[in-house]
Amino acid sequence: MSAQTELRSSIPWKKRGSGKVRRCARHGKLNTWGYTDKLTLKNRCGRKFTYHLEIKSNPDRCVSVKKRSSKKVTWNYPGKLVKVRNGRVGGRC
Repeated sequence: MSAQTELRSSIPWKKRGSGKVRRCARHGKLNTWGYTDKLTLKNRCGRKFTYHLEIKSNPDRCVSVKKRSSKKVTWNYPGKLVKVRNGRVGGRC
């Protein structure tokens, strides 16, 4: 692999049931290449959205993204993104 190549993985969105992420908030990209994983969350909704990131071997994180905006989040190995949920449901954030 060249230095320009990124390993992209699909983002594990919660799509059904309690804590599901709204369709307008399910945009972004996940780069798992190297020691640091990088996640870009894009909120295309008309209001702020809070994401709850479940990360294996690292503490969970809550990230709020303003309407029609994006935010980058990073974490180090051995953390692995398990699920992205709605942070406002169930008192997670």
